[in-house]
Amino acid sequence: MVLLHHEVEVEYPDGRPTEKHQATLLEFGKVENGRPTTAMALTVGIPAAIGALVSSSLEPHYTCHTHT
Repeated sequence: MVLLHHEVEVEYPDGRPTEKHQATLLEFGKVENGRPTTAMALTVGIPAAIGALVSSSLEPHYTCHTHT
């Protein structure tokens, strides 16, 4: 079993009211066709995928520089 709970507070630079969001994920392992899949294997990519989708839909307010 995997249980994740996140609380996020969003502050906008343009003065809009602060938003508070909560997200909870509960997952159990599964057995399909006699093959077990752990809850960890099912959930490792989900938070990263959600973050990537959300961040790709937002306008960037910063610039990222990498040093090589």
